[in-house]
Amino acid sequence: MTAEHAQEASGAAVGAIAAERTLRTLSREHAARAEHFFAAAVAERMVDERIAGITHGTVRGVAEGVALDARWGQRQVGATRIDESAARAGTSRGGPAATAGGAAQAVTAKAVEAPPAAARVLLARFATTRKDEHEASKTRFESPPKHDAASIAEAPELSRDSARPQAEARGKRQRMKLVRGWMLLMAALQAAVLMGLSACKQPEPAPTSPSAHAAPVATTAAAVQPAPSPPASAESAPAEAKAEVRCVVATPSEAPPQQKPAAKCPKDTDTAPRLALRRGYVNFPEADGSPRLAVEVASTGAEHARGLMFRTRMPEEQGMLFEWQVEEPRTFWMQNTCIPLDMLFIAADGLIVGVLEQVPVLNQEPRGVPCPARYVLETNAGWCRRHGVRAGMRVKVE
Repeated sequence: MTAEHAQEASGAAVGAIAAERTLRTLSREHAARAEHFFAAAVAERMVDERIAGITHGTVRGVAEGVALDARWGQRQVGATRIDESAARAGTSRGGPAATAGGAAQAVTAKAVEAPPAAARVLLARFATTRKDEHEASKTRFESPPKHDAASIAEAPELSRDSARPQAEARGKRQRMKLVRGWMLLMAALQAAVLMGLSACKQPEPAPTSPSAHAAPVATTAAAVQPAPSPPASAESAPAEAKAEVRCVVATPSEAPPQQKPAAKCPKDTDTAPRLALRRGYVNFPEADGSPRLAVEVASTGAEHARGLMFRTRMPEEQGMLFEWQVEEPRTFWMQNTCIPLDMLFIAADGLIVGVLEQVPVLNQEPRGVPCPARYVLETNAGWCRRHGVRAGMRVKVE
């Protein structure tokens, strides 16, 4: 019975040590996955203390059982031997039998006091193991755990396996952000295109009143009125149902006072040779008799500045056409101009937006109309009244 109990205690100790190693391996794996080594050390120490407690209780219980059984068996063996000795001797209690009984009791006491050898081995092994575990746990608690080479080699694989899902989730979030950014950019571009198209479809705003810096006009009583449109055919009537409002200074019904040429024209001091001006024609299809003027075309800055200066006469059916590339309000003066003139301000589409009649000679006062014009036609004074030409008509420049 003593050998069986000793074997049972040894098997329990071996199982406890195997369980301890298994849990120690698991604790190492968990510690490798943990981000904080100190927490892993605390958790491993708690596991070790739990295993040590279980092992200590198991070994202690087995050892106590073995000791009790050993004491009981030795006591029985000693009693049996005493009875056998007494029976063989057949003597009285006070003789050799008493001596044998005293010897048996001493043997029994010695057996009780001395535990079996197997139990002593187990207790010594447990005490040594317990001391080593206490020192190791104390070291682990005071500093981060140090694992062996195998566990350290396995740790990166575990960390890579655990970090792979996080990397995939992070990449997915970045892709979603990129897609949302592209969607917002496309929406902004689409909105900009739609706004540009809507701005292009808006009707042209009506011209405002004459600006404050515009030069005063000769006909101060003239009013701005819509230009009469030419007669439209039956096919184009629906398209032109809505009349377009244009800036036109109406020609007054009463003719202004007639101006006379200069009695003495200044002498031209510029003796530099000049090239002949370009020639052209201006037709008036809406006027009475559809008159036509032969014109000299002034298109450069020097030609604009020279104009009709220092001329003392001009044929009746001749004039000078000033031309620009853009439409804007134009102003003129009569410096060194010796013949009175009529000035017709013409838009780019040929609409006469204003007429100044009987402009006096040798005058430096700026004159013009507040409506944008691309051409200004100068004719002899009174030519417009004689041919029925007024503001609102259209001309054709050739």
